[in-house]
Amino acid sequence: MHGSPWNFSETPARVGIAPRLGEHNEAVLTELGYSAAEIQGFRDRKVI
Repeated sequence: MHGSPWNFSETPARVGIAPRLGEHNEAVLTELGYSAAEIQGFRDRKVI
């Protein structure tokens, strides 16, 4: 991509790479109050 097709006056667009699917699962689930053991249980059961 050769830049952004949009031009915003207040918040300029930043060209970058989108996060991988599930890249932030652990951070989000931890913030929601899930423990490391619960998150691992989700992985074991293929929930995430």
